[in-house]
Amino acid sequence: MGRQDVFNCAKSAISFYNAYLKTVCEEIGIARALSLHMKINKTMGIMQGKMIKKQSGTEEIDANAALSLAKSVPESFGISMEIVEENPKSVVFKVIRCPIYEAAQMVGMDEETIETLCLSGLVIFMDALIRQLNHNFSYRLQRFRSGPNDFCEEVIIKDQSFLLSENLINENRDTRCIHTTSRSLRSFPYLKHWTVESLSMRSLP
Repeated sequence: MGRQDVFNCAKSAISFYNAYLKTVCEEIGIARALSLHMKINKTMGIMQGKMIKKQSGTEEIDANAALSLAKSVPESFGISMEIVEENPKSVVFKVIRCPIYEAAQMVGMDEETIETLCLSGLVIFMDALIRQLNHNFSYRLQRFRSGPNDFCEEVIIKDQSFLLSENLINENRDTRCIHTTSRSLRSFPYLKHWTVESLSMRSLP
């Protein structure tokens, strides 16, 4: 199967997931649904990271090695990546064509909504994966694309005080808050009244 076929299949599958997420939001509420969305991405990222590290047989993993080991995951979705700069402590790269972005556009999400769902989904997944390879490294979305012809800029970096997944879900507090973006989500019907600057959830599992 060629890269374009992989891309199209991934976009189709993600579109179905978006429809499922919409239904879940309508049934149990946005806060609860997004919490589960984040939780499953973190869990799957940890599982994938452990498996990749075990298969690699490598103990000392720097930023370059982390990207080399982890890139098979986005590539399996047909995601195109281009390295901008790299050294042992950080790798910055562009994400050009992205089926997650295009699938979200298909159901009418605007840029702000797509960015929020990426931060609470794929970015958490990749951050959890990278931390299994080396707990001193984190995965961050540095710049979100402004439109279909733009690109996202992402980074694997060492020794960051800002730990994305831990800031998004603070597991050491009874009241958990999501901090992804202070913007209101306007265009997606089931998110249009939701502002995610600080969503409190007291009854998570």
